[in-house]
Amino acid sequence: MNLRQIPRKTVVIIFAVLALLIPLTVYAVYNIANYIAEANQEATPQKVVISNLTESSLTITWVTDQAAEAKVEYSASGSSSKSESIDVRGSGRRRTHIVEVYGLAPDKMYDFTIISNGRSYSSEGGSPFRFKSAKVSTSAPIPTPAFGTINEVSKDDLIIYIIVGEGSNQYWPLTSPVRKDGNWNVDLSVLVNINDGSYGNVSADTAIKLLAQHGDGKAAIKEGKYSTLFSSDGKLKENLELSDGIDIIAKIPSEARIRSVTPEPTPTPTPTPTPTPTPVPTPEPTPAPTPEPTPEPEFPIDDYPDDDIDDTPDYFIREYRYVMDLPLEDIEVSVDGDYISQDIVTGEDSVILTNHTDTGFSVIWITSQRTEGYVLYGESKSDLSNEARDSKDTILSKGTYYTHHVDVTQLSPETEYYFEIRSGNQVYNDGGDGYSIRTFETLSSPPPYKTASGKVTNYDSPDDSVVILQIVDKDDIGTAGKSGLISTVPDESGNWIVSVGDTRNEEGSAYFVYTQNDRIYADLLAYAKADTVDEVTEDLEEKDIVISVSAAVGSPNISGKVPKLDNYKVFRSLEQLLASISR
Repeated sequence: MNLRQIPRKTVVIIFAVLALLIPLTVYAVYNIANYIAEANQEATPQKVVISNLTESSLTITWVTDQAAEAKVEYSASGSSSKSESIDVRGSGRRRTHIVEVYGLAPDKMYDFTIISNGRSYSSEGGSPFRFKSAKVSTSAPIPTPAFGTINEVSKDDLIIYIIVGEGSNQYWPLTSPVRKDGNWNVDLSVLVNINDGSYGNVSADTAIKLLAQHGDGKAAIKEGKYSTLFSSDGKLKENLELSDGIDIIAKIPSEARIRSVTPEPTPTPTPTPTPTPTPVPTPEPTPAPTPEPTPEPEFPIDDYPDDDIDDTPDYFIREYRYVMDLPLEDIEVSVDGDYISQDIVTGEDSVILTNHTDTGFSVIWITSQRTEGYVLYGESKSDLSNEARDSKDTILSKGTYYTHHVDVTQLSPETEYYFEIRSGNQVYNDGGDGYSIRTFETLSSPPPYKTASGKVTNYDSPDDSVVILQIVDKDDIGTAGKSGLISTVPDESGNWIVSVGDTRNEEGSAYFVYTQNDRIYADLLAYAKADTVDEVTEDLEEKDIVISVSAAVGSPNISGKVPKLDNYKVFRSLEQLLASISR
C-alpha cells in the first residue's frame, strides 16, 4: 500500500497557523469568560433616591460599585400590568443611574422594582418599593432655572441633585443628568413639600444644597441661599469641583432615601419525584424468523407538507421613550434676513426689554464708557423703591460695564410696573414720564423646560456682552409669528445658556411652541462685530451654537437716532430696534 506523505512546507504552514490560532482562541475565551463573569456579578443598587416628584412622574436614582445596565419596572399598586423605563441617558453600562417613571395618575400609590444587570432588587422580603405620586397643584408654578457646567470629568456618568428648603419647609429633591457638553440644568419651578405635599416656590433667600455624584466615587457639595449660589438668571456663580472622600447621601432628606435594598430571592426548584418502576414479565422465547433481504431505503420527498409549517417570523414590540436635553445655542439676531447693524447705539436710545414673562422682565442697554447700572421700579410712578442690579453684580458690590443686563424678577402677574434706569451719573426716565410695562398673565400649565446654549469666541470680554435671541415660525405649524426677545449674559469663558421653553408669543398669551422647521436668531450686543447666527430649531437643545467675533470696536460709533416707542417707550421687539436705526 502506498502512503502519500504531506509535503514538509505544508506541515510548517499548518503548525504556524495553529501556533497563531491557539493563543488567539485562548485569549478570546478568556475575555468572554471575564465579560460573562463581570455581567453575572451583583451590581447592588446603593444610595437610592426618589426625586423630581410631580403629579404625573418621578425620578429614581442610584449608584452601583460596578458599571451595570439598569432599568425600573413599575405598576399601580395591586395591578399586574407593568411598565418599564430605562436610563434617561439611553442604554449603556454606568455606575450612576437616573430613571424617570412617567405617565402616572395624581395622588396614587405605585410599586417599582430596580433591575440591575438582569437581577431584580426590591425592599426587604421581596416586596416592591412603594411611592405615591403628588397631588394636583392648584397654583401655577413660577419658572426658576438653575444651571451650570462641569468640566474635566466623564459627563455620561454624573448626576446633579438640588435640595431646596430645610426643616418643615423642605421639598422632594430635584435631579438632572449632565449633558455631553458638560452643561446641566434643573427646573426649580415644581417643588413638592415632603411633609404635607403642598407646592412651593424659590425665593432669593431659599436655602439650597447643590450636590454632584460621579460614577468614579468623586462628589461635590455647595450650600447657601439661592441668590448666593446662582445669578438672577439661574446660572451657578462658581462651578462645581469634584473630589474624593465626599458623601452626599447625608445631605439628602431621609424621606427621599431608600435604605434597604435586597435582591429578590431566586425560587428553589421543586425536585421531580423518581417514578417507581413497574415489573416487566419475562417474555416467552420466540423462534427467530428467517431474515428476508433488506430493501434499499426509500426516502420520502415530502414528509412535512408546507401546510403544516408555520413560517411566520416571530416579532416583538418594545416601546421606548426618547428623552433628550436640548442645549442652548449661540445665535446672532436677524429678523427675516435683516441683520442688526454693527454700528453701536448707546445710552437711553439703546434700551431693550427682553425675557418678558408673568413674573419679570430684563432691561438691556449699552454705554459709551464703563459705568455702574441698575433699575429702580415699583407699582407706582411715585414709589420706585425696589432696586434690581445688573446680573453680573454680586450681592456686596456693583461692577462697571459697557453692556448692562438687569433682571427684574419676582413680580406679580398682570400688574403694571414703572421703572427708571440709573446708568452711571445719568437717569433714563423718558424725560420724567418714566418707563412702564405690564406683566403677562400666569398660564394654567407650567412651561416645558427647554434650553439653548452656545459660546462667544474671539472676544476678550465675553462677560461684558449680551446674547439676544428670537424664534421665528417658518412652517405655519405650532405658534405663528415670532417669540418675544430672549437674552442672557455669557460667562468669562464665553459660554452661555438660556431657557427658551417659557418664552411667550408676541402677545404674551401663550408659550411659543416651535417646531423642527422654525428658525432661531441671535446677535451679540457688545463693542464688537459678529455675524448673525441663524439656526434651524430641529434638535435645538443638542446644538452648541458659536458666535464668533470678527472685530472689536474701540469706541462707540452712533449711526442714527433711535426714537422711543409710543407704548412702553422701550424696544419690546428686535424689529422695532432694527426699524428705528438709520442705515
